[in-house]
Amino acid sequence: SPSMVPSINVLDVVVTKRVDSPEDLEKGDIITFNSTDYRYSGVTVTHRIQNIEKTSSGEYLYTTKGDNNNTPDSSRISFNEIYGKVLFRIPKIGYIQYYLSSILGWVAIIIVPAVMIIGYDIYKLIKTLKGDKNNNSNVTKKIEIKDKKEEKKRRFKK
Repeated sequence: SPSMVPSINVLDVVVTKRVDSPEDLEKGDIITFNSTDYRYSGVTVTHRIQNIEKTSSGEYLYTTKGDNNNTPDSSRISFNEIYGKVLFRIPKIGYIQYYLSSILGWVAIIIVPAVMIIGYDIYKLIKTLKGDKNNNSNVTKKIEIKDKKEEKKRRFKK
């Protein structure tokens, strides 16, 4: 979604690194997490940390917000829902995934090469089988010629 534009554009790919402890995260860090918002439950989201609270039980809760959103996310995130901290983004590489997930991309990248490989294997198999028939008949001819030569030698010896 465009919630992080201009920091992260739609179809950019982000690389995240798992963090070992809550103390490794600071206000302003961009994190990727599993949303607990009832509207987006189970969706992976990448937003910036706006606020960090530590509860009386010692649990850390993070308030996040997309750079392009007007308000912070409605639910706070616990450390257990965080996949990692964003290290960097790779611009526009999401177009590859988008293309591959389309029917045309699937056909072009998976089906066509698979058919070509199978076709080439069938071609090699047929060529090998034809070659074996020719080799067998050549072997038979060589044996017949050798037998005839040996028979001639026997006749001359007598």
